[in-house]
Amino acid sequence: MSFIDKWNWRHNDWTIYSPKTNIVYEINTFDDGNGEYEKYPNIWYIYGNWRDKIALVNKTDNNIQIGSISSWKVDILSEKPS
Repeated sequence: MSFIDKWNWRHNDWTIYSPKTNIVYEINTFDDGNGEYEKYPNIWYIYGNWRDKIALVNKTDNNIQIGSISSWKVDILSEKPS
C-alpha cells in the first residue's frame, strides 16, 4: 500500500511504517475527538506507533487517517498469514 502520512507534522517521535495489510483492525471506542470517523467503514490498518498510541489508515480509503488513538481502543478484526 502506498500512501502519504497526513499527520507527519505531528509524528516527530513516532515509528511510521507501511501498513501490514494482512491484519485488519476495528475501532471499539470512538471518543477523544475521533467520533467524526464513525461514519467511515470501521476497517483499518496500523501505520505507526508511539508509546501506547497508534496511527490508523482506513482500508477502504487511504486518505482517511487517524493520527493518534490509544491502542486499547482498537481490536484485531481479521488476520491472514503474511
